Amino acid sequence: PGTVAHWRELYGQGKFIYILGVCQNTHDVLWLPISSQTKWCAIEPHCREMVEIPKGTADYLSKRSFIQCFFELQRTPIDTFNDLDRQGLINWRGTLEQFIPAIRAILTGEPVLLSVYECEDALRVLPPL
Repeated sequence: PGTVAHWRELYGQGKFIYILGVCQNTHDVLWLPISSQTKWCAIEPHCREMVEIPKGTADYLSKRSFIQCFFELQRTPIDTFNDLDRQGLINWRGTLEQFIPAIRAILTGEPVLLSVYECEDALRVLPPL
């Protein structure tokens, strides 16, 4: 949990992702996208359902970025994820575990944009506080 990777060719380009962990029931890697788009900062309830990563926190994130805890918890089967890793499409960048408490707070705070099911799965893979 808390690992950041760059997934080449995700959504037709590269994308940073924040890995929450592996769901033992479905064997999926659960992750959230990381974005530097600030447009969500001005939109409710999106602005309350993302975690800011300040510029300078990690050298691989050149701008202020956000872990997007909204829309949908992303799921990738572990076998698919491992195949992508072997092909060099997943580039491991580092760990930002310090943001797990903020993510946990969003997931337990009755978010508007994630389902109860998604929150429960995400909380199940995150380490306890």
